[in-house]
Amino acid sequence: MMPGVKGPRRTILEMRVYGCLLLLTSSIGPYLIFSGNDSNAYIFFLMGSLFVAIWYVRTLFVLDHDEEMDSTGKMPKAARSFWVSQLYLGLMFLMALFASSGDFGSIIGPILAALIIVRSEKKFSETGNPFV
Repeated sequence: MMPGVKGPRRTILEMRVYGCLLLLTSSIGPYLIFSGNDSNAYIFFLMGSLFVAIWYVRTLFVLDHDEEMDSTGKMPKAARSFWVSQLYLGLMFLMALFASSGDFGSIIGPILAALIIVRSEKKFSETGNPFV
């Protein structure tokens, strides 16, 4: 709705600003969950959340307000960014769930998230479909 009200340039600018703020909160969130203790769980969850946030924010910085629509009426880069934002939320919840089980889970969560990201990027590069 916002591109129709404020225009695509303003919308993309605000998305990028909010993405940078998301990077900041991704570094604060693990600290709040683990109450500042310096356990391995905290360090792995912090690294995982920053990795996933950087992956998502990267899609915001490749958006182009003059991008051509594809045959289905979608902007491919914007559709990809939307898909990645949905996957970002799921991966953050998955990592938080695993991290709540202790040190071993805090290692498994980011590894699993990284494997899902690699698979998604590989499928996207092979097919060009933003929703893989």
